[in-house]
Amino acid sequence: MQKILIILALLTFSCELKKEAVGVANDLIVFTSTEDRIFTSKLIDNYFNSKGRYCPQFEPYLNVKIKTFNDLEEFYKHRNLLFLSLETPVDTTLDKFLTKFNHVIESKKPVFVSRDLYAYNQVVSRIKAKDPIHFETILDTNLNWIHNQYLKQIEYNIWKKEVKKNKNYELIDLAKNWFDLEIPISMDYIKVKKDSLNNFLWIGRVFPYRWITIHEIDLPNKTNPEIYWDKFDSLIVNTMKNVEISNHYRDHHINQKINRKVLTGVYGQIEANTGGPFVSYIFENKSKKKVYFLTGYVNNPGKSKILMVKELELILEHSNFITF
Repeated sequence: MQKILIILALLTFSCELKKEAVGVANDLIVFTSTEDRIFTSKLIDNYFNSKGRYCPQFEPYLNVKIKTFNDLEEFYKHRNLLFLSLETPVDTTLDKFLTKFNHVIESKKPVFVSRDLYAYNQVVSRIKAKDPIHFETILDTNLNWIHNQYLKQIEYNIWKKEVKKNKNYELIDLAKNWFDLEIPISMDYIKVKKDSLNNFLWIGRVFPYRWITIHEIDLPNKTNPEIYWDKFDSLIVNTMKNVEISNHYRDHHINQKINRKVLTGVYGQIEANTGGPFVSYIFENKSKKKVYFLTGYVNNPGKSKILMVKELELILEHSNFITF
């Protein structure tokens, strides 16, 4: 009980003197008691690890790290926290802590999410259930919403870091003048290839490698995903001889926030025998009867790529046609 009071005092003091949250952007630190862990950890792993993308190995959007109450003092300032508690079985640590914690958050609902509770740019959530069956029911009903709260904060943190970078106005102006596209390109990127004959621009950065390409084509009569996949495949074959788009893990969707068609998949570098994920945003200029494929690629052999492809996707998402 004494340790619970000490940690509560520490957390209360931290609420008054907040600093920026720490840790890897997509680490999810899950706190549960030793007793509850038997019933909750596998469900949490299964739920959160099922949501991700192929890079080409499957990577979850959130890296779940299960901790106990004793680890709270070390990890409470991390970016993404989740507290789990079951009334049955009874434990003497997290249950008592969350009883006190409820007075801080002023919520008795089974699911609670707060931002900036112990640190800035932090998401803290809590799931309190009666027993393992109730816990699984809560997950079934609320998991997508909870997961999205963390993803929104991760995107915010990535983009916040990206906008602080100095911009490469030479490349920004090149994209504007050539394609009528305004792309927030940082100084990390340099020009790799400019092909006026094929209306193609390739820029990139190193360590770890990321590319952005722009391809221009005439607006096709039909603009369904199958047509755009055929066009995209042909463009890569004709302009990037050492790159091969895999037939595996292909997908398409519409980014609802900006109403933009998107292709996703994985690619390989033929000579280097490496590769990674890509995402391609389709910009349709119907007044000029043109289409632009704005595509980001990640190559980070043997290491995680999920945050890098998210960074590229945010750059593409914040790109648009210039206004006159």
